[in-house]
Amino acid sequence: STKTLDVLLATTTKTAQSFEGLAYGFSYVAPTAAALNQPLTTVAAALGNLADAGFDGSRAGTGLNQISLK
Repeated sequence: STKTLDVLLATTTKTAQSFEGLAYGFSYVAPTAAALNQPLTTVAAALGNLADAGFDGSRAGTGLNQISLK
């Protein structure tokens, strides 16, 4: 949807996260985030913040997934 694309574009524009990095990150965390009813905006922001801290997409997604499971 347009809203989804807007969120992804905003994340890649306002953070160090690339679109490819977001794709990798979401591939790890999306199932858990969906099960926990986490909004797309929250997950995208977290992946963006982790990129700003130096984590690539896959590491950010894996870490966020692990935190969400606890």
